[in-house]
Amino acid sequence: MRTLTVRIAGTACFAQPPEDKLPNVARRLILPFDNLPDVPEIKRHIPYVEFPIAGMYPTSRSELGVKYQHPPGAGQIDYARYDLSHHVIKIENVVTSDVEIQNSFEEHVPKMTTVHPGLDPLPVDECFGEYPDDAMFSAFFDITGGSLYSGSLYEFITVYKRRSGTITSSLQTPEDVFLLLQIDSDDVILTFKKRDVRDVQVQLGSDQNLITIGNQPLADIFTTGSGDDVEHHFHLYYNLAREGTVGSDPPLPRIDADPVNSCPVTGWP
Repeated sequence: MRTLTVRIAGTACFAQPPEDKLPNVARRLILPFDNLPDVPEIKRHIPYVEFPIAGMYPTSRSELGVKYQHPPGAGQIDYARYDLSHHVIKIENVVTSDVEIQNSFEEHVPKMTTVHPGLDPLPVDECFGEYPDDAMFSAFFDITGGSLYSGSLYEFITVYKRRSGTITSSLQTPEDVFLLLQIDSDDVILTFKKRDVRDVQVQLGSDQNLITIGNQPLADIFTTGSGDDVEHHFHLYYNLAREGTVGSDPPLPRIDADPVNSCPVTGWP
């Protein structure tokens, strides 16, 4: 038995599926596809899974992109990533258990129906399909065990506010979220599944205990900072809402600080 920590960063949403849709899944992590207009290509979100290269099996390394460091040239750990496009991410040999939701997650990860009380408790049905085939999704990852908790908090408070001035929620959000898993195997094996395409596997040795699932602009992946427009990019979450529930003046995040990296991870409901 070993543990694996999954860091979750950027524009990603934890949805709680109805039992008749995904009966053995406590939460589905959804990475929305960045289809927003008027966004420069360099600012678009890249959906990915990132691995430290050291200890990775050579055959797995060939499936990934060029190596890099963050910040670039820091001379520390080399990383590589697998870019996602309508993939289901599966971590093999996870010990299935009741998922423990830590207080830090409950208190600091924004809930979409609190941010916008007019939203339905469930996002669109396509969020719970077998594959993320629709143009609104980049990837799914199903959580069947482990513990969810928030990472370090931003120093500022995020206020969710309509153009009309109405404030619906205010929250000190986390920079990222973590999932701690128990793995019943010496090695960690990730499988990337896509409809009608061969599965891709990445195998990590016993000394690899941290990976990242992210959806961020390139500068945020490198941790140099993109100055992401959080108000504009928050609409990627509203793209998941049921028709007719968002309205013409949805609450958007406003921060009294310098531009930050990516939109905070959210939860649904």
